[in-house]
Amino acid sequence: MFLFFLWISSFLLTLFVLVFCLFSGPAGWHQEKIGQSECDRCSENEYSDRSPCKKCPSGYSANRAAHKCSICGPGLIRPATRKRGECSKCIEGTYQPEEGKAECLKCIAGQYVNYNGSSSCISCPKGSSQDQPGSSSCKQCDPDTYSENSSSITCLDCAAGSSSEAGSSKCLSCEAGMYSNEVGQPCKFCKAGFFRKSGQVATSCTPCDKGEYQNEKGQASCLPCIPGEYNDINAQIKVRTLLLYNLFLQI
Repeated sequence: MFLFFLWISSFLLTLFVLVFCLFSGPAGWHQEKIGQSECDRCSENEYSDRSPCKKCPSGYSANRAAHKCSICGPGLIRPATRKRGECSKCIEGTYQPEEGKAECLKCIAGQYVNYNGSSSCISCPKGSSQDQPGSSSCKQCDPDTYSENSSSITCLDCAAGSSSEAGSSKCLSCEAGMYSNEVGQPCKFCKAGFFRKSGQVATSCTPCDKGEYQNEKGQASCLPCIPGEYNDINAQIKVRTLLLYNLFLQI
């Protein structure tokens, strides 16, 4: 008789726990096992509204004993396979503009993001480029290259007759006394015997005319021969002396 009473008591207690957890217990708690004396908390990424615990869908998260799942905001994700409760931030080079998503998106080429948890990517500024998707930085254009637009995938070579410094958004014509006859190459000094004025085509230098000379490189003009000197051919770096003129001066 005592054992029967003990069994009845245990059965009634179990029934009470099951009914209490199912209908009257706190949300986020549950109990489906027979013979238990208390309710159990739902695990992370599970929830219960006084019913058996259910898994949160991807893009949602929940801590233990949750009565509902919380949606992951922009810049945050939670794959269905992730066991930890909180949403995770998108890493550098990735983003997520929408809420409730399971995965991040890679920044496209020409864009970047250099911090975690971003909801958008940043365009590479002028003077830089990025040809790889999912990047956390842009690459500065090398000397004698440029990018005039933001979000550039590659930098372009400067045209012949122009050059640029690193990180430039445009190329500039070679300075006077300099030239460049190849694409993407730095400006070079005009050789001695040659010159180039500002405003002239910068792909070549001009030889000094007869009666002129230039003994230094990188010059914007030639020097005239003075009385008693002469040059009868172009591109000379020194002058010739008139012998008769010197003899006349000695008389």
